[in-house]
Amino acid sequence: MIHRALPLIITATLAATLAWAVPVELSNDSLTLALDPDDGYAVSSIVNRAQDIDFIAPRPEGVEEDRSPWAVHVRMASGVVRQLTAADAASASHSLDGDTLTVTWEGVRNDETQSDLTVTTAISLPADSAKCFWSVTVSGRAAGALWRVDCPRVFGVRAIGDDQMCTPYHWGRLVRDPARQARAMTLAYPHPTGSRHDPRIPTTRVHAVFRVLGHRGSALRRA
Repeated sequence: MIHRALPLIITATLAATLAWAVPVELSNDSLTLALDPDDGYAVSSIVNRAQDIDFIAPRPEGVEEDRSPWAVHVRMASGVVRQLTAADAASASHSLDGDTLTVTWEGVRNDETQSDLTVTTAISLPADSAKCFWSVTVSGRAAGALWRVDCPRVFGVRAIGDDQMCTPYHWGRLVRDPARQARAMTLAYPHPTGSRHDPRIPTTRVHAVFRVLGHRGSALRRA
């Protein structure tokens, strides 16, 4: 009896492990986006299907880092800002409805912030789009004030070749090899010296941070 039951137990355990390890995907004819539930739903793959290029490199052997797709910053009464990520969640789950993937992290807490937060991220990839769209919602309580939310955070961006990025500064500024550089700027948009500036459009101060540091991660924030 014992010898006959043992293979069944091992098989059931292995099947459960493999099912949990499978990345969660959104895909259409242009793009495939994959998140890894075993890694806090970190972005594990972004594939341009036309060129068959994956912009995310595999995690290097032996590298340990928090690849949470979001970071919540809480400002304490002392002025110190504390960070919470998916690693601080008690549980996480996802649901897929058509072209929208929703991931929910519950019980996001640590001793410093005395928090009990729920973070929900909705990612949509329309059938005819080469872009995916992210939104994030934070609810619950904490001892401090919600100061900033970074989402999405992407780690392991690989250098494809002669990578270039145009930043919205004056008529545009070209940044080469952005995956190995950091950029932080405060600018007026539309910029008064821009070729398409219409003086009737109110000028807005925008603080934008673009950071891509290979395996150290990236974030895009507007405030």
